[in-house]
Amino acid sequence: MQLPIFKRKAVERLWHIASNQPKSYRGREFGPDGDSIRDDELLKVPGVTFDPNLFQQFVLPGPEKSIGASDAENALILFQELRGMTPKIARDERVWCALSHLYGHDFIWRRHIEGIADEKISQRLRTRYFCRVDDRNRGFERNNALSRLWWWAFVSSKVESLPHAQALELFLESTDFRDTFLGRPTTSIIPQVFEAVLLVYLREKEADPSVAFFRRKSRKGVGTPYRELAKLINRHGGRILYDTMDVEELVDLFWSLRKTIKESEVGS
Repeated sequence: MQLPIFKRKAVERLWHIASNQPKSYRGREFGPDGDSIRDDELLKVPGVTFDPNLFQQFVLPGPEKSIGASDAENALILFQELRGMTPKIARDERVWCALSHLYGHDFIWRRHIEGIADEKISQRLRTRYFCRVDDRNRGFERNNALSRLWWWAFVSSKVESLPHAQALELFLESTDFRDTFLGRPTTSIIPQVFEAVLLVYLREKEADPSVAFFRRKSRKGVGTPYRELAKLINRHGGRILYDTMDVEELVDLFWSLRKTIKESEVGS
């Protein structure tokens, strides 16, 4: 089946419903009913196909599978099933709005909406079914329930030294780590920088399975070590410099920056 895309009018109408009638989303099946979505407002994206039953393969977090592990599994499924998807198409809110409402609604509701207080439903709907809350990049890479899965899988697919599934699992293991490094252009735009950061995380995990460096606040409460590392990575080089370095060189550089932070903590 070809990937669906809404006309802008349908997106705006659904946004209005999510904002003003959020309870109507509960148990609802969306389709071109002539009311919320009109027949001529549902189009197809040429060259991109998918199995409409793909969301039946998705898993939910629970006692045996963490949020990060379930997100990694779902991201890989979605990335592989959206055949022909490109970054350009994946920056179009109309695509994700259509896929979220027409095919991913049940999963999104169970994963992100079910069980929350009624007064929070509207905000959560606008965050998870659309791509416009906060800034544009955050809408695609962090907020929309499906778009973010695809983008996480896309950036992880550029990692050459690890299997795609392992790179995804590492990247999504810690929410703070994920959001800190995905949100920085130096990390997410330059593939070898992203790969080097993941390898530094892996090296830290092998030395300390709790990965305390990427989880805890500093003892004085001034930021967190991994955020300081992200700042140093941005300040130390820049895109021109990092473009000329290979992954091994970047890992050595970032590990030395990490050691500097660790030493400063010990000495404080």
